[in-house]
Amino acid sequence: MSEQSPEFNIRPIIEQKTFESEAVRGFFDKWCEANDSIKPEFVDRNKWNIQKEKGILQKESNVKSTLFVPKDLQLWEMIGVIEAVDNDTFANKPEMTGKAKEKISDLGKTFEDAGVFIARRIKGITQGKEIAEALALEFYEYGQALKSGVKQETVVKIEELAQKELTPEETEKSERFLAGETLYNSRYKRAEEKSTTTGLSLEETLEEQQQHTLNQFFRVSQKAFELQEKDKNGQLQKNDNSSEPWLAHTPIHDAFIDKIQQSLTTEIESPKIELTDSVFRRGMEMLRKYMPFDKLPQEVKDNFLHWQNGEKTLREALQTDKLKTELEEAHKTGDITKISAKEREIASKIRNVISQFTKEDNAHNPSEIIANQCINCVGASTLGGAFMQEIGLNYLVGLVPEHSILFLVTSDRKVEWCDMNLNFSAELTNDSINGQKSDSTPLTTADIIEFSTKTHSEELMFNVDKNHIDFSWVKENQGQFVIISKPRYGQEAQLLSNIGRSLNGLGDMQKDPDDKTNYYLQAVEARRQAIMLSPKNSYLYNGLGYSFLNSGDYEKAIKSFQQAITINPEYLDAYLNLGEAFLKIGEHQKAMDVYQKAIKIDPENDDAYQGMLSALNPIFS
Repeated sequence: MSEQSPEFNIRPIIEQKTFESEAVRGFFDKWCEANDSIKPEFVDRNKWNIQKEKGILQKESNVKSTLFVPKDLQLWEMIGVIEAVDNDTFANKPEMTGKAKEKISDLGKTFEDAGVFIARRIKGITQGKEIAEALALEFYEYGQALKSGVKQETVVKIEELAQKELTPEETEKSERFLAGETLYNSRYKRAEEKSTTTGLSLEETLEEQQQHTLNQFFRVSQKAFELQEKDKNGQLQKNDNSSEPWLAHTPIHDAFIDKIQQSLTTEIESPKIELTDSVFRRGMEMLRKYMPFDKLPQEVKDNFLHWQNGEKTLREALQTDKLKTELEEAHKTGDITKISAKEREIASKIRNVISQFTKEDNAHNPSEIIANQCINCVGASTLGGAFMQEIGLNYLVGLVPEHSILFLVTSDRKVEWCDMNLNFSAELTNDSINGQKSDSTPLTTADIIEFSTKTHSEELMFNVDKNHIDFSWVKENQGQFVIISKPRYGQEAQLLSNIGRSLNGLGDMQKDPDDKTNYYLQAVEARRQAIMLSPKNSYLYNGLGYSFLNSGDYEKAIKSFQQAITINPEYLDAYLNLGEAFLKIGEHQKAMDVYQKAIKIDPENDDAYQGMLSALNPIFS
């Protein structure tokens, strides 16, 4: 072992200065431009401290505002910037202004309690105690910083932390946070069974399970770090992945450590995504308030909109307040059939109108949609979702290759494919979907409905059978792979992904190599943040890999493409991109194997055959 005690390397993540990176600043500038008229100005700390007295969001005109952000902004200071944005966005909705602060404060309490939860059980940890102590202290200190908005000067000791009390509710929340929902539920079930058979109280069996799990986790962590250290000294060999180069065959201890650190990174960086989210909320609010409709065809205005009295915005023309009242009145009747009919009627009206806006490939930014009245599929889903949300419809966001759709979930427990761009609608049935839940049992529409009621849960993934729903864009005998997310996460992740694509395109246009790389790294940041919102989204990993590929970071590109394939083993584009990445580093045999796999997926794909030829030439030269 090395002289330094092993621990998860999370302090650099906690203490990062988000906007020190030129690429991150460039991404955030583009993000603000896409969603609104805010223009960020990155300043040094002294200027920011002075600006705080005046207000860090300053209106330059009726339509322009400057947001002052320090280049050395810490994660725990994000709340001040978020509050400034939200207070301006929701000036007429005061009930909305404190939600972000409350959310980050709750996150701080979660980290604090998780630190106490571990510290109270330190004595029962036989191996990996130093790792547990370091994690408990870092969790607690970071939680304090998030709650107060400043880094605490007083350093707490593990003995002091172990003396703090948690309520049963705080203990349960901490365990859910540390273990995850699936593991927590299985442990709770085991505790209930043991309590029944042994006569011990449920509290006693739960505590026994908690202590056992922590002990096991830190024992495995200790062993993983020891094996990783041996790898560095050349005492262990990594597994060869030449037989299946599309899979990431890393040693199990490396994979374990990486998985834990990635999970911790996502949780720790939550304030960063909350800042991004505050700008997105502003974009959604602008769409609702200011989206015009005068460029729509006359027959659409006549048949679906109320516009003859000089209405200027789509919200006014759709009469969203009236539609919301009608839905509320339907709910008062308690008649599920009547409620569901009203839900379908409203969704259909929104879809009929939005699908008639002019189509344009890159029209996904809320600010540009308002200015130009053009949309692409992401723009259509975002605009449609904004109105569905305001009116009170229950819906989900779906992502398919090169396309975005919504799913209407009705009160009579139906799930309907709702394409705002192509004006297409179809009911999903158990026969039409093919997917699995985390316990490997078949996914059903009932699972999709249950998913729609949860506050947050990881995405659902399944194939839709063309034989049951006739998708004109899907080849015969092929299904349509779909990833479903909750609206807030799915819509923002899709827009981030499209921003990443735009930034890649800007990079392609640059002549200066440094400018190219800067745009590609901005695209990496956009897609990294998208993955934080949608961590099991194969399309996002493929996009991230493509950005890494362009920036010249081929190893990270390979890992990203492999992750996309792990999530969706039939994802053709990810295989094609992975093959290209292997060619870039001279791994021609691996590239050939990957292209052969791609040909098995689609025997008619020209790119796969071209890639195969590129891989074959050096092998036989």
